[in-house]
Amino acid sequence: MSESETQVAKPDSPPSSSSGPNGDQAAESTLDKYQAPADREAVASPVEEVRFHVVKHLVLPGVILFLGFAGLVASSKLKKEPPRKEIPPFVPAVTTVPVESFDGVMTMDIDGSVVPLREVNITTEVGGRIQSKAPQCRAGNFVTKGTELFRIDAVDFELEVKRLQQEVAQAEIGIQEIDVELQNYRQLMQLAAEDRNLQLREVKRLQGLVSNRVVTESELDRARSTEVTKRNSLQTLANQVKSLVPRRANLEASLDLAKTRLEKAQLDLNRTRIVAPIDGVIINDLVEENSFVARGATLTSMEDTSSIEVRCNLRSDQLFWLWGEGTNEAGADQYQIPSAEARVVYRLGDREYEWDAVLSRYEGTGLDERTRTIPCRLLVENPTDVRVRNQSPGLREVAKPPALVRGMFVTVEIDTGTNAELLRIPLDARQLGGTVWQARDGRLEIEPVTVVKQMKEAVLVDAASTVLRVGDRLIVTPIAKVEDGMEIKLDDQEDRPFMDDAS
Repeated sequence: MSESETQVAKPDSPPSSSSGPNGDQAAESTLDKYQAPADREAVASPVEEVRFHVVKHLVLPGVILFLGFAGLVASSKLKKEPPRKEIPPFVPAVTTVPVESFDGVMTMDIDGSVVPLREVNITTEVGGRIQSKAPQCRAGNFVTKGTELFRIDAVDFELEVKRLQQEVAQAEIGIQEIDVELQNYRQLMQLAAEDRNLQLREVKRLQGLVSNRVVTESELDRARSTEVTKRNSLQTLANQVKSLVPRRANLEASLDLAKTRLEKAQLDLNRTRIVAPIDGVIINDLVEENSFVARGATLTSMEDTSSIEVRCNLRSDQLFWLWGEGTNEAGADQYQIPSAEARVVYRLGDREYEWDAVLSRYEGTGLDERTRTIPCRLLVENPTDVRVRNQSPGLREVAKPPALVRGMFVTVEIDTGTNAELLRIPLDARQLGGTVWQARDGRLEIEPVTVVKQMKEAVLVDAASTVLRVGDRLIVTPIAKVEDGMEIKLDDQEDRPFMDDAS
């Protein structure tokens, strides 16, 4: 602070009566007497002010902290330690269920999709203009076998049939003419043969008369000459008959050829009317009325609805159980899949519908390289025979799909026997990591298992993959911290009943 700021107003002092040193000291003492305390602190020494701040902000808090810490240590030494108690180890009480044997039919659940048994492409076998198209020949319509779908203009084919019919008639007439000629020549040959025979008898008589000198040798020679002439006529007629036989055979071949051409023309005429070859649904229609189509052009496609198939993929372990059935007899085709009864289930909301099926064949001869599974086909012989699976008794029948159709995503349930020994354990006895907790002699033992199939309330385990046996006790009580070999105690309650469930 400056001197002007620290100064305060001074009261009027009495006039000094003397001057000099004594007079100055008296003036200073009089000034101190009337000066305020704040003014006296302002003129204090700066060293004392620093000392005061150090004591106030550093020394005093340190002393307080030291005294507090010393009191805490002293109080802790005066406090007595509580007595120690031994806590017994926790032994959980558990509930167990027995391991049971499984001797029933195992059902494998596989996802699949519905595909047509066969799909027929309807093509035209003759070319021409589409004269008419049936109204039901549209994609999505169902048609029965024999229903006319298309009709091709048949004028050219009708004319060809008439022309070939005339050729057949001409060939038949030519054969008839040859037959008449043959008959005439054969009759002439009979007459010529009789005339020659008469002439031969005449020659024989004249030979006898010549020896008796009744007739001359010249008369006998004339008779012999006449016999030769008649024999020549007979031979000429025979040659005529022989020449007519191959002509008739040629006409017969021409007649057969004409008839064959007529049959082909008649067949082409019939092919101008295109009908449905099977009962099925029209998939697509590619041509319309008045369109010109060439021979072999595809007109439409149909899907056979008399039977249908379901495509699915089996894993190797699932196929193993089918092989275990041993349905293929010795010497049978080893590339055929074992036949097995199955059911096709379609789920729509909370409703389930099912059809009977049979595992029919492989789709190919090996594994799918992408999924490492075996593609298979199931045959549903009657796709319209559908049943409501979860229909409650006493309720009216609900609506159901009219048939199993292409594109449905379904679940396939294949029933198969089990030659291997299987164990059934409750579902809640299965623990994480594919293990179970076995209760043995008051201890918990962790055992690994290989699950073959999981059902609603239980799982099936291959007995060859575990040390578990029928009658062993499995723990179903949840335990927070589990150690192999830890001590347990059995609950006094009776074992929970094992619930059977549909596989």
